[in-house]
Amino acid sequence: MSDLQPDVSDILQEEESAPSAVPMCIVDQKAPLRTQALPRKGGATRTLTVGTTPVRVATADHRRARLQLITAAAANAYRVAFTETGAQDPTTMTVWPGAVPFESTATTEVWACAVTGTVDLGITAEQWAEGE
Repeated sequence: MSDLQPDVSDILQEEESAPSAVPMCIVDQKAPLRTQALPRKGGATRTLTVGTTPVRVATADHRRARLQLITAAAANAYRVAFTETGAQDPTTMTVWPGAVPFESTATTEVWACAVTGTVDLGITAEQWAEGE
């Protein structure tokens, strides 16, 4: 091979001999650990008009990788909560500015409402792959 190209065995990280089983402890790692994020193979989008009464905009879903909420106009602030109980009291909901994406990787349900009037809320969800 050219000296500008690495060896294929280096790229594949081949070992000289067959690896033996190595007990691993996450607290005290003694061997290389390779992880790979699952791909996102599904998604859904919708636009929902919400008023000042909180509504559930997403159900709890352990397959959800990411949820994004956004409004079109900067003047359209809205409130967000992760539980129905939290959505019952506006002081326990977070106020999110309009036109700024709210992203959540939590798999809990999500509740939202407008601070004043009504808000068109864009909702985008991405799902993890479920296996082939």
